[in-house]
Order: sequence, then structure tokens, then C-alpha cells
Amino acid sequence: MKRKIVALFMTCTLGATLLTGCGDIASAFSSDDKEEDVDEDVDGESDKKDKDKDEESGDSEKASDESEDDSEDKDSADVEGLKVPESEEELFAFMEGEWDFINPVTLEDYAHMEIDDKGSFVYGYTGSKENCTGEFVANHLYVEEDVPLTFTVNVSGLDGMTFEYSGYVVEDEDSSDGKIYYGSCDGEDYIYMEETGNGDTFAGSVLFQDPGTVDGSFHMGSNSYIMHRKSDADTEAELKDGEFYAWVWKADDKGLWAQEMKPITWDDENEYTGNRYTAAAFMPGEMGSAYYAYSKDIDKKLLLNGRRLDMENPRYMCLLKVSSDGVIEDIQEVDDAFYGMYDLGDHDPEVSFEGETFTYNGIDIDVSDLGGGMKINNVYTAYGKVIIECYISHHENSYLVFDKFRGEIVREYFNGNNLIWIGDDFTTAIYSNGNEIRDLCGDLMHYIDCEEIESLEFTDDGKSVKCTYVIWDDKKQDEETKEETFELPERRDGAMNAYSDYMDSGRASDYRRFMEYAPDDAKFFILTDPQIWTGDVLYVMGALDESAVNKVMIVALSDNTYFEIKDDDGDIVASDYLDKSRGRAYLMTMSEGIPLYTVYVTTYDDNLEEVVSTWDVTMISGETYQHCLFVE
Repeated sequence: MKRKIVALFMTCTLGATLLTGCGDIASAFSSDDKEEDVDEDVDGESDKKDKDKDEESGDSEKASDESEDDSEDKDSADVEGLKVPESEEELFAFMEGEWDFINPVTLEDYAHMEIDDKGSFVYGYTGSKENCTGEFVANHLYVEEDVPLTFTVNVSGLDGMTFEYSGYVVEDEDSSDGKIYYGSCDGEDYIYMEETGNGDTFAGSVLFQDPGTVDGSFHMGSNSYIMHRKSDADTEAELKDGEFYAWVWKADDKGLWAQEMKPITWDDENEYTGNRYTAAAFMPGEMGSAYYAYSKDIDKKLLLNGRRLDMENPRYMCLLKVSSDGVIEDIQEVDDAFYGMYDLGDHDPEVSFEGETFTYNGIDIDVSDLGGGMKINNVYTAYGKVIIECYISHHENSYLVFDKFRGEIVREYFNGNNLIWIGDDFTTAIYSNGNEIRDLCGDLMHYIDCEEIESLEFTDDGKSVKCTYVIWDDKKQDEETKEETFELPERRDGAMNAYSDYMDSGRASDYRRFMEYAPDDAKFFILTDPQIWTGDVLYVMGALDESAVNKVMIVALSDNTYFEIKDDDGDIVASDYLDKSRGRAYLMTMSEGIPLYTVYVTTYDDNLEEVVSTWDVTMISGETYQHCLFVE
């Protein structure tokens, strides 16, 4: 098509030139006495002009062809994707230029930044002539070597800008530490930064935020920001399949744009709890993003931060499982650690004991004043916990629970013997106490008339228990060992135990386990009298009556949930607003008949219409033990 246009242009130009030439010849013939001379002159001049025109035409066509080739080369360069930076200089080369800050809630630009190739910048709000200056300084907070994943952002000249009152004392200078993600998506380049420091800063919480509307969508508050610009490169990446980590820049109702990310991992230890785990930071696997459609099996309610995928700019790290035709089969959130790092899984702890001292990853803990008995017999590990078995007598032990996520031994302990659980899940534990076999809620699982229970063992995939016990044989006047296998009562507290694990760990993976129990139409969740180790995890706000003994917790399944607890006179005795996954616990009396309290919960449907659900505070357990329920 380009060559046809060039040829047509050349034809028109040549024709116009020839017509102009004919006009000159006509004027030359106006004098008869000079006709012969003129004819000779004109013929010579015409030949010269024709030769010049031919040369011009050739040169012009050659130039046009060269211009076309250059244009094609340029077009080819324009559609070429950006290369992943391999050095700090290459990263600054990508960052160089003008950027607009976008509010991910309103989708409106509110500020602009111009960055040079050394990381220095000028920043100001849209529509304002005031600005400040600053620089990005690589600080390599993580273990990255060549390309920085974290920066210190230094700013100065703040006294020349106007800010609404924020509670901060505004100095002339400020700084903020943050991690950075960068890439291209759907025709635009993006830079995302998130503060990684222990606490907020004026720069991160005020300066780089929309002064008109605070972004409340971010799970740690408004200490992240995102900037964009139109991209000069091809932003589309090839579709991937299988499992891979991804950063989600954009999303719509049917799918999302994901940039492949590669983890940089190292062994780390939580400085507050001593828990060791695989830490990770992420850098681009490629610069472009590809669009992946949701399969019909994707359920966002399982995701702790799934509401982010309802936004146009989710800013969301996840592990995708994608089919060969580019359809998302599963989304798993990557668990946060701290300082902007991610947690890819626990390491086995180093535990030991001697006398009354328990040692966890090099930290010594004396159990003598914790009800631990005379000495430590043994220690066992389970998910998120170390169980310390302390000797009291030949027939009884005391069990202490060390919480790995809190870095301490929980206050509640229990006495008994033969403590067992299934796999790594301590919430499935049962133990014997005298002739009784109980679970961690204190519910009776089985009773055996015997002298002593010697051992317990799960069978039938945990549905039954083989019990070895001792009886006294009057005829033989001696002890006799027997075995009995009994079926456990139906256990309906999986959701409560999964939620307890989530409240303990804060991990999105534990929240997912909890929400897998939830019916589609559930509005809120109730749990009552949870397992003994949860006392510090499920904090009680207070008692609603003096004789209250039952712990009752209300858990929100969506943001902006409002609840009221009313007594039998209709008076409000407690109320609060809760966001998704948050709960409030109170001591109150759960009656078996007429309720003393009623819980009213207000949520919103897809059309933002209020929906009010109620639950009368009565005993949940009937013939089967049950400590929780989803209210629809």
C-alpha cells in the first residue's frame, strides 16, 4: 500500500512539473524573429530539464524507498517488546520520562512525575504549579544483586508545596523506603511502589497520595502508589500455561492482565517470633502482560484480597494455574511476610529440650512457671505449633502449646495423656483424661470403663480410633490389656478451626481453607467456645452479662459489615463495623431455649442494597457437637 501511494504521488508531481514546463515553451514562441534561435535554445534547455527531471524523479523515488524502509524499520522497532532490565542503568532508562499517578479507586490522574536517566525527578499535583524534587536511590533491601527491587525515595522542597492538614509535621525534606514493580500492560507502562518500612512516612502516606480521595483499597492502608504512561513498545506478552507467579496490573469482569514474575528466594527468620521460612521478592520474568480469561470454577470469595480483582488496577501478586488455551483454572494468593517480602513456606524448626527448658530456633524458654509440671518429656511439631509434653505423673501429662506465629507459649494448657492428631493438623487432636477421650474444645468423644487408657491411634482415615486400655480381671486377680475401636462423632467444626488458623497466621492460604466451607449465600460466620489454644488469638472484647461463660465471635465475610447485638429488651449492648475476615468476640450466655441476645448483621448485595440477617444466640450443638455456623 505504501509503494502505491508513493508511485501515485510521484506521477502527480511529474505531471505538474511537465505542465509548468509547457507553459514556459508557449511564452518563448511569442517572438517570430527569434523563433529559430529560441527553438534551439528551448530544445537544448528542454533536454536538460528532462534529464534533470529524470534524475530528480529517480532520486525522489530512491529517497521515498529509503524513507519507506526507515519507516518500516521504525514500525518494526515500535512493536518490539521491552527488554527486562539487567542493571540499575537499564531500569532507570525505562523509568526515564513523564509519568502520571492514578487513583486506583476513581481511575483519575492526580499527580505527575518527570524522571531523568539517573533517577532524579520533579513531582507535583495535577493542575498545580507547585512541585518538589527528589531522587530514587537503590538500597537493595533484599538479596537482589544487579537490578534493585527496592529504593529509598528522597524528596526535598516540600515547604514550597501546599498540603491539607494530615497530622504530620511537614518538613522541607522526607524519605520513604519502598519496593518497586514495573512493566507494561494493555498499551501502557506502569510503575508501582509500596512502602516497606516499619511505619508510615509523610512521603508515602500524604505526598504521593491523591489529596482528594484516599485509596482505602490497599490492605496496609494508603502507603502504595501507581503511575502510568502510554507505552511506545509492544506491551503484549505470549500466553503461558501451567503454574507461574504473576503480578496483575489490570482486570475486568472476565479475566485479568498478568505479567510473569520470577521469585528471588532466601532463608529468613521473623525477627519478632523467631519463625524461619522461605522469603521471596519478585522481579519481572518479562516486561509485557498477557490477558487470561477466568474459568467458570474461579471463586473470588476464596481469596483474602479477592476484592482487588474487582478493581481495574488490582496490584495483586498471585500464583496462577493456566490451561493450554489461556484460561485461568486456579488463583492462589502469595502470603505476605513483612517489609514487602513474601512468605513461600515454613522451614522445619530446630527444637530441643533439657529439664524445664524448651529451645526453639536457638531461643530458650523456661516452662517451670507456666504450669509445665516437673520436666519436659518430649516435644512435637504441627502446623504453626510446637507441642511441649511435660511430666506430671505416670498417668498424666501437661501439654503446652508454643505458637510459632506469635513466638510464645499460649496461656492455656491442658492435662491428660495420649495426645494424637492427624497429619500436620493439630486442630484434629484428641487425648485421654482418665476414662474419657476428648477433643481440644473439651467435647467428649468416647468413654471407656477401664483402669487406664494406654494408647490412642487413628484408623479409617481419622474417622475411627483404636484404643488400647487396661482393665482389672477379678477372676485372674490381674490386669488385662484390651483393644477397642470406636467411631468418632461427626465433627462439624472444620470452618472454625480453619478460621482460628487464619487468625493465628494471617495467611491468605489459611483464609482460603476457611472460605471453602462457606455456602454461596452466607452473610456472616459465628463461632462459639473454640479450641483451648485460641485464647490469645480470638481476643474477647468483654462480657455482656456477669454470668456469661460462652465465647461468641461474629466474623464478617465482606467489607463494610455492620453488626448489632441486642438483648431481650431490644437494647443494643454491642455494635461495630467489620471488614472482610475480621471478627469481634464477646462473652455472653447461650441459652438452650428463649434467646437472651440476638445478632443483627447488615451487609450489601451486588446492587449495593442493604441486606439484614439475624441469628438468635442459642446453643448450636444438638445431637452432634457443633461450635460454628454460616448465617445466610
